[in-house]
Amino acid sequence: MRQNSKKVSVPKFKILSIFLSEAYIKIHPENLQQNAEYEIETGFNVNYSVNPENKKQVQVVVSVVSNNAKQPFTFKVDMVGNFEFNRILKKEEMDRITNINCAAIIFPFVRETIAELTRKAVTVPFIMGPINFVEIYNKKLSDKQKEKETKKKNVKSKK
Repeated sequence: MRQNSKKVSVPKFKILSIFLSEAYIKIHPENLQQNAEYEIETGFNVNYSVNPENKKQVQVVVSVVSNNAKQPFTFKVDMVGNFEFNRILKKEEMDRITNINCAAIIFPFVRETIAELTRKAVTVPFIMGPINFVEIYNKKLSDKQKEKETKKKNVKSKK
């Protein structure tokens, strides 16, 4: 007996370019201590835009920022990746692939840039640990769903 199953077409893509679009570091010498280990707070964001002239192409920006002035340094790094898909993607597909796959491809370049900036600026480079892009994306989806549900409740309670 043959089951009726849909064939899922996994989109293929290629990397067109990856480049640094912004890098900033500021040293806070008053917070530097010789041979100390630091807890560095970072924020992480992924954004993308589809090329309006070629909807198979997308630009993904991975931003990492650390702006706690109590740390030995603060920084911001934006790395851009341009990708081209074998077909036009639905919004849900594009969201998932850019936030997981494309971000994971770009992230080692971000990590290397931050390590190099901090190595040149202070005695010990800051090497970011791994990031679970699937977990971050799923949390983003969950937060959006909770936000929608809250808005629905607020609208119903106003009626």
